[in-house]
Amino acid sequence: MLAAIDDAVKDGVHVLSMSIGTTEPIPYAEDGIAIGALHAVKNNIVVSCSAGNLGPAPGTLSNPAPWIITVGASSLDRAFLGPIVLGNGKKIVPDITAPGLNILAAWSRGSSPTKLWADHRIADYVIESGTSMACPHVSAVAALLRAIYPKWSSAAIRSAIMTTAWMKNNKGQSIIDPSVKRNVTNVGAAKSVYFFTAKPPKGISIKASPSILYFDKVGQKISFTLTVRARDAHTAKKYYKDDFAFGWYTWTDSYHYVRSPVAVSLA
Repeated sequence: MLAAIDDAVKDGVHVLSMSIGTTEPIPYAEDGIAIGALHAVKNNIVVSCSAGNLGPAPGTLSNPAPWIITVGASSLDRAFLGPIVLGNGKKIVPDITAPGLNILAAWSRGSSPTKLWADHRIADYVIESGTSMACPHVSAVAALLRAIYPKWSSAAIRSAIMTTAWMKNNKGQSIIDPSVKRNVTNVGAAKSVYFFTAKPPKGISIKASPSILYFDKVGQKISFTLTVRARDAHTAKKYYKDDFAFGWYTWTDSYHYVRSPVAVSLA
């Protein structure tokens, strides 16, 4: 994998899509994909990888390195909207999900559709499911963003994909599943004002300081401090004891909505 990624970097690619993972957690220092992806990101290449098809259980997520876009699979209907449910026992989640159920995908003529020795059929396309089908969807979005905004960094593209993803499924239902300093960059109108809102887990408070961001120019960077506290420790521990609680916060100018997930572990 390292050699293949190095070749791709030398070829000058803009996006790397890897639908391959592991069956158990691997330290970053021993993870060839994570190491290779880090080299790629340092060369301003966007890297998206499949999250794997195991779980839900702790330690079943593949490719969790923070410099990788980790893609899970969701179902879809004829409108290509994905009804998915995260949380309620699922302790590890990917960065984002994309259509991955019953996808018409290209197939190698070197293998039969079923991969069984008695199956001698040859097919150019088959119906497949899994995160290996979902990952290329996100890679394609990254490629489109790179074409539209060639000066954006790989980190900016990753952030744009994750923070603008839909938070509701096709039924209009929400997809559920200490202080931190963050920086944001204005890529919208020169004169912009963004307001902070949050959807915290039950018993938890999420606040930002400042709670209003004033931008005067495109490319301007502003820092804010995010504080997460147990507003009602009894309620929080009742619901989330020995588990993770999930929520999100949003910056909006009433037209653009920039969302980020929040995961809280109660000691």
